[in-house]
Amino acid sequence: MSTVAPSASYSLTVRVAIQNRPGMLGRVAMAIGDAGGDIGAVDLVESGRDRIIRDITINARDSVHGTQIVNRLKQAPGLRVINISDRTFLMHLGGKIEIQSKVPIRTRDDLSMAYTPGVARVCLAIKEDRQRAFALTMKQNTVAVVTDGTAVLGLGDIGPEAAMPVMEGKAMLFKEFAGVDAFPICLATKEPDKIVETIKYLAPGFGGINLEDIAAPRCFEIEDRLRKELDIPVFHDDQHGTAVVVLAALFNALRIVKKDLKKLRVVVTGVGAAGTATIKILLSSGVRDIIGVDEFGTIYKERTKGMDFMKRWVAGATNPRQVKGRLADALERADVFIGLSVPRILSVRDLKRMARDPIVFAMANPVPEIQPEDAARHARVMATGRSDYPNQINNVLCFPGFFRGLLDSRARMVNDEMKLAAARAIAACVGRSELGEEYIIPLLTSAPSSGHPRHEPGTPHPLQWSVVIPAFNEEARLPRYLEEVVSYLRTRGEPWEVLVVDDGSTDGTAEVVRAMAVRCPQVQLLRQRANGGKGAAVRAGMLAARGGWRLFADADGATPIAELKRLEAALAAGADVAIGSRAMTAAGIVVRARPHRVLAGRLFNTLAESLGLVGIRDSQCGFKAFTAAAAADLFARLGTRGFGFDVELLLRARARGWRIAEVAVNWEDQPASKVGVVTDGPRMMWQIITARLRVAREERRR
Repeated sequence: MSTVAPSASYSLTVRVAIQNRPGMLGRVAMAIGDAGGDIGAVDLVESGRDRIIRDITINARDSVHGTQIVNRLKQAPGLRVINISDRTFLMHLGGKIEIQSKVPIRTRDDLSMAYTPGVARVCLAIKEDRQRAFALTMKQNTVAVVTDGTAVLGLGDIGPEAAMPVMEGKAMLFKEFAGVDAFPICLATKEPDKIVETIKYLAPGFGGINLEDIAAPRCFEIEDRLRKELDIPVFHDDQHGTAVVVLAALFNALRIVKKDLKKLRVVVTGVGAAGTATIKILLSSGVRDIIGVDEFGTIYKERTKGMDFMKRWVAGATNPRQVKGRLADALERADVFIGLSVPRILSVRDLKRMARDPIVFAMANPVPEIQPEDAARHARVMATGRSDYPNQINNVLCFPGFFRGLLDSRARMVNDEMKLAAARAIAACVGRSELGEEYIIPLLTSAPSSGHPRHEPGTPHPLQWSVVIPAFNEEARLPRYLEEVVSYLRTRGEPWEVLVVDDGSTDGTAEVVRAMAVRCPQVQLLRQRANGGKGAAVRAGMLAARGGWRLFADADGATPIAELKRLEAALAAGADVAIGSRAMTAAGIVVRARPHRVLAGRLFNTLAESLGLVGIRDSQCGFKAFTAAAAADLFARLGTRGFGFDVELLLRARARGWRIAEVAVNWEDQPASKVGVVTDGPRMMWQIITARLRVAREERRR
């Protein structure tokens, strides 16, 4: 049986005093590795003649495993453990959210308008027309996240106080992904009547209600009653958010296995809130053969054991073949397994019972119904609810944007058409060229933009710049450039982020980024499982970026990050794409190049020009800026993974009407670069020609 991989959710920072002797740090790393820990950042705290104090960040599998790692360190000779910090608990100290004023109070006039006496006029206007509350108060952008603490994550009935950290996290996600102000409300009652009554009393201050972590079958009754009695949308995320994302993932998985939705045999384990909602949305989308399975076995019409009103509905609406028995019986010749239940209930033997190219969504958290490592040889498409495996099915892909749409459209209720439309929209975020067995659902950091991020007056400014750095085995060159990028962006005084795409590195590239991320949260690691080519890496980073303007910069640091100002000026002047050219002459520009680089650049650009990229003298430069709209359009269509992606991007930009500016920038020589241009030449030319043909084909279709 496979063990669960270490993750940041169980991470410790251990401060250790190490004897200042050669090889001691290696012994510390070996002790952690022998205990099964995953080392993240290693930071120097103090260096003395006899000892060195370091902070070592370690990911563990669970709390017990973390204790085992620390005990192993305590036993290591020449080492003393000074302090242990649980990084997750540190994040939660004092809570994770706060309220901030949108309007500064600097003068007596400000106070008289924001509060008395001026506020009275606004109150009277709302009294005359209650609908004006949406325009004149925060109601237009607020959601109540309501729970009774009876079904929290995989923890069960832990009470309203213990549920608060989860509700705070939910509110963070609303704000981070959709700009929605959400408030955690944890109720000290489990009675449906009191919950409904309380929410009705609170409703005037909110534009929507998000029910969360309320146990079945109570949750069904509460949602149904509130939907009938309130004039604002009510959405039980455990049910419908999960169901929407499951359907989105299934849409794309079916594109891979080439099976018809209406002919599928689907097995759903865990017929609670999420399982029932998933069954409903599958039926609405056209699936006909669904079998629900709970702890008592398959659900069918004549069954009496463990049935409630919702399971009786499931019994009547599903299992057309009236299969009776256990999970293994239901899985015979099944095409899809959807697990919303408990860990390790699915075996390899069960998978072998399934039909050709089985689809397995094992979403129990934190331990899935079957480990992906065990299912790898038998499942064609595998997904979990975990962030450390490919294909994370998580309702955060749905609820922030779903409520954003509900609030913006002033919807009064939620219907099946909205949920199906949301599932199709999420599925469509994965383009044809990037779809694969390990990428059927967008990454949680992927937030496609159609221009500058939403920015309301008085709110914190949205991200201005996203810097995307592809890095394949860049442990040596990346640290210096990453420090340079972060130092520069910090001086700008505006929100920013740096996404380093580790494209399957086999060296310590990921550790370099993690170490920086500990000190600077704006730096993020986007790790690919394998080297798919530079084009694929840049594409993944650009589609995950959230800034209004986005820069692609090579990890070698050939172009100083301060040159960003020149590209920024071009974008501000109306360009959609700005290329940092190193082949142009202009006042104040210094370009140093080795002869082999000059030759390589000329050959590349000559070939690009012969294929139609006329008037651009430096198509090859790894320093390009895009508006969010141009990036979302161009990178979503990018098909070339290797050498030719620069040319394809610019050909597409030309064909689709995006304005391109070529900007002269200072450029430093990197002697190690392009040494393989001769040996790689034929492959490079073929990829560029292929890119040209692909763009031409698409233009003919348009």
